[in-house]
Amino acid sequence: MCTPGYRDQSPPTWDRAEHVNTHEAEEFLRMLHSEHPSLGPVEQRLEQVRHEVAESGTYVHTTTELTFGARVAWRNSSRCIGRLYWRSLLIRDLREVDTAEGIHQELVRHLEIAVGDHGERGTGQNRDRPDEPGIRHIRPVISVFAPAMPGRPYPRV
Repeated sequence: MCTPGYRDQSPPTWDRAEHVNTHEAEEFLRMLHSEHPSLGPVEQRLEQVRHEVAESGTYVHTTTELTFGARVAWRNSSRCIGRLYWRSLLIRDLREVDTAEGIHQELVRHLEIAVGDHGERGTGQNRDRPDEPGIRHIRPVISVFAPAMPGRPYPRV
Protein backbone atom coordinates (compact mmCIF):
# COMPACT_ATOMS: atom_id res chain seq x y z
CA MET A 1 0.00 0.00 0.00
CA CYS A 2 1.44 3.37 -1.00
CA THR A 3 0.87 6.58 0.88
CA PRO A 4 -0.08 9.48 -1.43
CA GLY A 5 2.68 12.08 -1.59
CA TYR A 6 5.24 9.74 -0.04
CA ARG A 7 8.48 9.16 -1.92
CA ASP A 8 7.63 8.50 -5.58
CA GLN A 9 3.85 8.66 -5.15
CA SER A 10 2.22 11.88 -6.29
CA PRO A 11 -0.38 13.40 -4.03
CA PRO A 12 -3.95 12.92 -5.21
CA THR A 13 -5.33 15.51 -7.60
CA TRP A 14 -7.42 18.05 -5.76
CA ASP A 15 -10.85 18.55 -7.26
CA ARG A 16 -11.91 22.13 -6.56
CA ALA A 17 -15.52 21.11 -7.20
CA GLU A 18 -15.31 18.67 -4.30
CA HIS A 19 -16.24 20.75 -1.28
CA VAL A 20 -15.09 20.25 2.28
CA ASN A 21 -17.33 17.87 4.19
CA THR A 22 -19.20 20.39 6.33
CA HIS A 23 -20.41 17.63 8.66
CA GLU A 24 -16.80 16.75 9.51
CA ALA A 25 -15.95 20.43 9.94
CA GLU A 26 -18.96 20.89 12.22
CA GLU A 27 -18.01 17.83 14.29
CA PHE A 28 -14.45 19.14 14.63
CA LEU A 29 -15.56 22.64 15.64
CA ARG A 30 -18.09 21.30 18.15
CA MET A 31 -15.38 19.15 19.73
CA LEU A 32 -13.04 22.15 19.94
CA HIS A 33 -15.66 24.34 21.58
CA SER A 34 -16.80 21.61 23.95
CA GLU A 35 -13.22 21.00 25.15
CA HIS A 36 -12.51 24.73 25.32
CA PRO A 37 -15.70 26.46 26.54
CA SER A 38 -13.82 29.75 26.95
CA LEU A 39 -14.02 30.08 23.15
CA GLY A 40 -17.72 30.75 23.52
CA PRO A 41 -20.63 29.43 21.48
CA VAL A 42 -19.73 27.52 18.33
CA GLU A 43 -22.64 28.76 16.18
CA GLN A 44 -20.95 31.97 14.96
CA ARG A 45 -17.86 30.06 13.79
CA LEU A 46 -20.01 27.37 12.16
CA GLU A 47 -21.81 30.05 10.18
CA GLN A 48 -18.47 31.54 9.04
CA VAL A 49 -17.24 28.11 7.95
CA ARG A 50 -20.44 27.32 6.06
CA HIS A 51 -20.17 30.66 4.26
CA GLU A 52 -16.49 30.07 3.33
CA VAL A 53 -17.26 26.55 2.07
CA ALA A 54 -20.19 27.82 0.01
CA GLU A 55 -17.97 30.52 -1.52
CA SER A 56 -14.76 28.58 -2.12
CA GLY A 57 -15.34 24.89 -1.38
CA THR A 58 -13.05 25.01 1.65
CA TYR A 59 -12.29 27.06 4.73
CA VAL A 60 -9.20 28.24 6.57
CA HIS A 61 -8.57 27.10 10.11
CA THR A 62 -7.82 29.71 12.72
CA THR A 63 -4.53 29.27 14.56
CA THR A 64 -6.51 27.95 17.55
CA GLU A 65 -8.23 25.38 15.34
CA LEU A 66 -4.94 24.37 13.74
CA THR A 67 -3.32 23.90 17.16
CA PHE A 68 -6.26 21.92 18.51
CA GLY A 69 -6.48 19.76 15.38
CA ALA A 70 -2.79 18.85 15.43
CA ARG A 71 -2.87 17.97 19.13
CA VAL A 72 -6.07 15.93 18.83
CA ALA A 73 -4.68 14.06 15.82
CA TRP A 74 -1.66 13.05 17.89
CA ARG A 75 -3.80 12.31 20.95
CA ASN A 76 -5.92 9.96 18.86
CA SER A 77 -3.00 8.17 17.15
CA SER A 78 -3.43 4.87 18.94
CA ARG A 79 -0.29 3.32 17.43
CA CYS A 80 2.04 6.12 18.57
CA ILE A 81 3.83 5.48 21.85
CA GLY A 82 4.72 9.16 22.20
CA ARG A 83 1.14 10.39 22.10
CA LEU A 84 1.03 10.76 25.87
CA TYR A 85 2.82 14.06 25.31
CA TRP A 86 0.19 15.46 22.95
CA ARG A 87 -0.50 18.46 25.21
CA SER A 88 3.13 19.59 24.90
CA LEU A 89 3.14 19.59 21.08
CA LEU A 90 4.34 22.95 19.81
CA ILE A 91 2.47 23.96 16.66
CA ARG A 92 4.22 26.48 14.41
CA ASP A 93 1.70 28.16 12.12
CA LEU A 94 3.80 29.02 9.07
CA ARG A 95 1.04 29.16 6.48
CA GLU A 96 2.20 32.61 5.35
CA VAL A 97 5.71 31.37 4.44
CA ASP A 98 5.67 30.78 0.69
CA THR A 99 9.20 31.02 -0.67
CA ALA A 100 11.76 28.24 -0.94
CA GLU A 101 14.24 30.29 1.11
CA GLY A 102 11.62 31.03 3.78
CA ILE A 103 10.60 27.39 4.00
CA HIS A 104 14.24 26.33 4.24
CA GLN A 105 14.88 28.79 7.08
CA GLU A 106 11.79 27.61 8.95
CA LEU A 107 12.72 23.94 8.55
CA VAL A 108 16.15 24.67 10.01
CA ARG A 109 14.48 26.59 12.85
CA HIS A 110 12.11 23.63 13.37
CA LEU A 111 15.10 21.34 13.96
CA GLU A 112 16.71 23.86 16.30
CA ILE A 113 13.53 24.05 18.37
CA ALA A 114 12.88 20.31 18.34
CA VAL A 115 16.40 19.20 19.24
CA GLY A 116 17.49 22.37 20.93
CA ASP A 117 20.97 23.53 21.63
CA HIS A 118 20.87 23.48 25.40
CA GLY A 119 24.61 23.29 25.81
CA GLU A 120 27.73 24.61 24.21
CA ARG A 121 28.70 22.49 21.23
CA GLY A 122 31.69 20.32 21.92
CA THR A 123 31.86 21.03 25.66
CA GLY A 124 29.44 18.34 26.78
CA GLN A 125 27.86 20.83 29.17
CA ASN A 126 24.14 21.34 29.40
CA ARG A 127 23.23 24.79 30.73
CA ASP A 128 19.67 23.82 31.66
CA ARG A 129 20.68 20.64 33.51
CA PRO A 130 24.29 20.72 34.61
CA ASP A 131 23.90 17.28 36.18
CA GLU A 132 23.23 15.83 32.70
CA PRO A 133 26.23 16.82 30.57
CA GLY A 134 25.60 16.73 26.85
CA ILE A 135 22.00 15.50 27.19
CA ARG A 136 19.55 16.94 24.69
CA HIS A 137 15.83 16.70 25.18
CA ILE A 138 13.68 16.40 22.09
CA ARG A 139 10.64 18.64 22.02
CA PRO A 140 7.60 17.61 19.98
CA VAL A 141 7.12 20.21 17.23
CA ILE A 142 5.05 20.44 14.07
CA SER A 143 5.54 23.16 11.48
CA VAL A 144 2.51 23.74 9.29
CA PHE A 145 2.98 25.37 5.91
CA ALA A 146 0.30 26.49 3.46
CA PRO A 147 -1.77 23.72 1.85
CA ALA A 148 -1.43 22.81 -1.80
CA MET A 149 -3.66 24.76 -4.15
CA PRO A 150 -4.56 23.64 -7.67
CA GLY A 151 -2.47 25.22 -10.38
CA ARG A 152 0.03 26.69 -7.92
CA PRO A 153 3.44 25.36 -6.88
CA TYR A 154 3.68 23.95 -3.38
CA PRO A 155 6.46 22.59 -1.25
CA ARG A 156 7.17 18.87 -0.97
CA VAL A 157 9.84 17.78 1.46
